Amino acid sequence: MAAIDVVSADDTESGQELASSLLAQAFADDPVIRWVQPDRSTDRAFHRATLRWAHPHGVVDVAMRDGVGVGAAIWDPPGATLSGVETARMAAAFTRVLGSASDASGQDLRERLRDFAQELSEAAHRKGSALRDAVSRGTASQD
Repeated sequence: MAAIDVVSADDTESGQELASSLLAQAFADDPVIRWVQPDRSTDRAFHRATLRWAHPHGVVDVAMRDGVGVGAAIWDPPGATLSGVETARMAAAFTRVLGSASDASGQDLRERLRDFAQELSEAAHRKGSALRDAVSRGTASQD
């Protein structure tokens, strides 16, 4: 099997496009991505916006085998945060990519994101309750 080389995709348009394509492939069936944006035709643009606007301080690497991209990673520096201006730019970019697209129920993106945040909160609460119950029964594992 050929060795895998890791190269920076930061400096070239083609590197960014390759990384966006690889990320779109990797997350094609990701439930969160599919829930936020059911339309697969925008996947590459979504990941391109993610690289540029959600990780403006990050480093993008692409794994290559025999000259073919086989993986991509985004590395943010420790403590990286977005400024208010960067957050506004990111929101504008994702709005352009995702639009105000509605899913089959007519629910728009803002509503889907709000509902998703609520579901995450409820899931964390359920998991915390289950863990507390397991600890009180002495059946919790450290996995």
